[in-house]
Amino acid sequence: TELKTVAEQNIPVKILILDNESQMMVEYWQRLFHDERYLAVTNTVNPKYGTLADAFNIKNLYCDNQEDLADVMKEFLFADPDKPVLMHARIEKTPCLPLVAPGAPLQDMILEDSDTDYGFDASAAPS
Repeated sequence: TELKTVAEQNIPVKILILDNESQMMVEYWQRLFHDERYLAVTNTVNPKYGTLADAFNIKNLYCDNQEDLADVMKEFLFADPDKPVLMHARIEKTPCLPLVAPGAPLQDMILEDSDTDYGFDASAAPS
């Protein structure tokens, strides 16, 4: 319904979907606090976001590589300033950090994961 409203009212919002086909925060919580009982952490069936945007006549863009990212972002942000635009960007699976354990104070925030084995640079996590 949100895309319908955006289209009907011609709201010039820019919608960026960062898609790594996973729910990393959910996965972290299930690993750290629920004895690795994983449920619904991988999105194996996603909608075709471009087709969905097309259904509402909303311009849409797609990017799945770093080489094209700057040009696609420029088009996404500046080519149609008075129209809604949806951009679907495929990204690598990265840690969802920092996070706070249930019931823990903010000063006990978990800032890094030394046990990852996803094949990415843990220092790439936002700080």
